[in-house]
Amino acid sequence: MAKIGYSIDYNDFEKFTKEVSASISQGKWKRFLREAATIAYNRAMKLCPVDTGWMKGQMYVEEMANSLGFTLGNDAAYASHHEYGWVAQQYGGSVDKPKHYKGGYRPFIRPSVISGQKHFEKQLAKWLEKMFKHGR
Repeated sequence: MAKIGYSIDYNDFEKFTKEVSASISQGKWKRFLREAATIAYNRAMKLCPVDTGWMKGQMYVEEMANSLGFTLGNDAAYASHHEYGWVAQQYGGSVDKPKHYKGGYRPFIRPSVISGQKHFEKQLAKWLEKMFKHGR
């Protein structure tokens, strides 16, 4: 069965903290990442096309084994068709501009992951600005 999922993996926490600052905790990093995962999941649920509701019910987000990344996925066999289209159905949506379909949008996972990633990067940038501002 075709499944679909995307991951964001910021797995070099030790190198990052040595190069930038030793003051960021792994806990704060994980908090930023969990917030990003929640944003991605919630957006995917809003964008998910709905016919019977099955595909929406197959959406999941999980922390990666190293706890420094997350995976947003969907176990519905046809989720990849909604994400990329298929030979008989080219829907013309893109990551930047999903196309409306059955009360949702296509694609629905990739734009959601990008939203989460942007949130993570924004939170990290705020933290860095604060650290440099206060000279830590």
